[in-house]
Amino acid sequence: FSCGIVLSSSSTNIADNNNTSLNNYGILLWPYSSGNTVTDNISNSNQISGIDVETSSNGNLITGNTANSNRGIGLRVTTSNNIITNNIATGPGQENGIYLSWGNDNVVSGNTTIENSFGLVTWYGSRNTFTNNIVTLNGRIGILVQNTSVVTLTGNTSTSNRYGIYLESNYGNINVYHNNIYGNGINNVYSNQPIQLSSDIK
Repeated sequence: FSCGIVLSSSSTNIADNNNTSLNNYGILLWPYSSGNTVTDNISNSNQISGIDVETSSNGNLITGNTANSNRGIGLRVTTSNNIITNNIATGPGQENGIYLSWGNDNVVSGNTTIENSFGLVTWYGSRNTFTNNIVTLNGRIGILVQNTSVVTLTGNTSTSNRYGIYLESNYGNINVYHNNIYGNGINNVYSNQPIQLSSDIK
């Protein structure tokens, strides 16, 4: 497979101000690539994902990047203790804007996801925090939290999606407070279980 940039078993690097478009993966950290900074890159129209952090690549800073119109995922993280901040992930044609799976203790803050099928997704992880993100005009769900424990959603704006926030089959504490959730087509907030909810829902 083709990649714009690959960091393989390589740590404490800086990938800054690159254009990594029109590959299978734009930027790939895999495996065991920790403590890296990926900042201010443009990673558009890749076949699998724009930026991908996988396989024990923990503790990375992913900030200020643009990942638009990738066929699968704008920014995917399957590891732990990463900071994902101030990125832009938009469609059209992109399935997921920012996608976390099987990772713990990640912070996702200040990102913008527009016109994906799913804006922000966390799946099979624990203790991840989503704060001050803007999630709008996503075709299916703005913020999806599924099969996950101890998640905090605070200060996010989720509007003009089919569902604003969709919570399903989670366990542990799911905390949803001080978000702006309004103007979503079917439900602003859907949950199939009790949650702690204190949000501005219109």
